Amino acid sequence: MTSPYGLLPGLGAPFDHEMALLERGVKRLVKREFANIEDRRLAVEKGFHVAVAEGGYGLDPKTADVRLDWGAHLTLFIGDEGATQEAMELERVERHGSGDDREAAMKRLGELLGYPACCVAAYLKQDDQGESATFERLLRGGDRGGLPRTNNLFLLSQQLISHFPCDLACEASASIGELALDALRDFDSASADALAELLAAPVTVWDRVQFLVEHPVHGQRHGGHMTEEPRLFSHPGFNAFVSALPEVPAGGVRLVFDGERS
Repeated sequence: MTSPYGLLPGLGAPFDHEMALLERGVKRLVKREFANIEDRRLAVEKGFHVAVAEGGYGLDPKTADVRLDWGAHLTLFIGDEGATQEAMELERVERHGSGDDREAAMKRLGELLGYPACCVAAYLKQDDQGESATFERLLRGGDRGGLPRTNNLFLLSQQLISHFPCDLACEASASIGELALDALRDFDSASADALAELLAAPVTVWDRVQFLVEHPVHGQRHGGHMTEEPRLFSHPGFNAFVSALPEVPAGGVRLVFDGERS
């Protein structure tokens, strides 16, 4: 689907940062959410093992949280045979287990996926592990600046990390994102420059689908300028947000990801 708003110049199709790191041997395993049969076919063609997790899921139309066993989207595990088989069992325990067993499974799955241990630990400490609760944790410090650009996970298809960091300033997360940006630069330096400029632009966030970027060249832009994913354009919260512009909801946290990695 083509975005009805048009993607920002220089972005084009989103860069598949996870598959790029998998192909470079940086990662053993990728968890591909909101996947389809075509994603599975392409991964198999590249020589990877692919396992399909049980059940479908989609976005909650009221909150933008992911709802398991609701919707037609798939979760794929892509990688070497041992990692994908282990991931399937861990996913089963995460979905249906409880207590220490579930926590141990989630910790090990994060390890296999290459997520920083500090970020996995922070996520496991949450009483509610839904996306809205995680955003609330990350945003509760209010407006911030000087954050590493590759920790900007609020730009839908354009983000370069696939996990929730322990903190928006997490250096371990930023390192993973920079590896992905380097991979894009080796493939298409112009696209890498455009993405780096976008990631560093100030962004005001209300939730996953409601945010505004202050692009230094193209001005104020919303999520419809950054993805062609149909699930965004059918989401009531996104459509209400765009329809109300230039009026915006109360609150919102302004973040600037323009810091240099130490």
